[in-house]
Amino acid sequence: MFYKILHFFEPLLRPVAFVWLLCVVGLGILIWKKQKLGSVILGVITLTLWVLGTNVPKKFFNGLEKPYIGLDLNQLPRGDAMILLGGGHVPSRYDYSGFNLNDAGDRITTAILLAKKTKVPVLVLGGAPYRNGGEKKNMADLLVDWAQEQLPDTEIVVMGITANTYEEAIEVRDMANERGWRDIIVVTSAYHMKRTEGCFNKVGVPIIPAPCDFQTRGDDPSGWNPFPKERGFDYASRYVHEKVGWLVYRMKGWVTTERPPPLPPKAPEEPELPVHPETSVPPETPSTPPSPKGPSAEPGKSPPSQLP
Repeated sequence: MFYKILHFFEPLLRPVAFVWLLCVVGLGILIWKKQKLGSVILGVITLTLWVLGTNVPKKFFNGLEKPYIGLDLNQLPRGDAMILLGGGHVPSRYDYSGFNLNDAGDRITTAILLAKKTKVPVLVLGGAPYRNGGEKKNMADLLVDWAQEQLPDTEIVVMGITANTYEEAIEVRDMANERGWRDIIVVTSAYHMKRTEGCFNKVGVPIIPAPCDFQTRGDDPSGWNPFPKERGFDYASRYVHEKVGWLVYRMKGWVTTERPPPLPPKAPEEPELPVHPETSVPPETPSTPPSPKGPSAEPGKSPPSQLP
């Protein structure tokens, strides 16, 4: 019983719930002193903290993932290439691997598992820039060796340094045109997939979505709790980021909901014609046989006879 009570009040030891509790106490004091304006202002702040720290933001956030819930990734085709969008890891100076998986690390593990299952011939790694000793580097380079160990029969390709999803889509389009890819699988977080599809649609590359990193997990196993938590603020932050991101991309003309037609197949390479070296000797023309000795006959006349 004591453990259950302690577990119930445990969120109050965290910053968000503790600040909310202070606001509740302050609101009570202002109401007791009958300070209407201060009570209204602090009341709005207290209510906002509570709403953002509960499961309310999660309900909105789950709406971003809903279109992709239930997709059976076991039915994925082999594909010509698989694209792993960046954002699932950060550099780590002291970790043995050289990188650290963050909250979107499911992108990396899902891409490796799906690449093994589908036996896709090419895995393309996307990555944001980071600085190491003042030098600008590609975060995707940190994954190459590890990914190649996991997929020894798969070609690992690294994108150029990209700053956003639209730039990644352009990189993939150029690779697809050069290599003749038609079936392209894209792995990214489910809540980010709508904007991803919009960017690829805009550059004319239809994709096969492979969503992961789902936050829609059903009921909270910890049970109901009235105190706000940090997780709710995280859901609210991601939801606002995606909604604002879609609006900004749309204003820039970077996204569209219209799916483009399939990519054309790679044109067959024309066989090279043999080229004669410049020093080759031109073929000899047949020489005209020499005319027989003696006076030539005029046209229409027979030659004169020889006297003995």
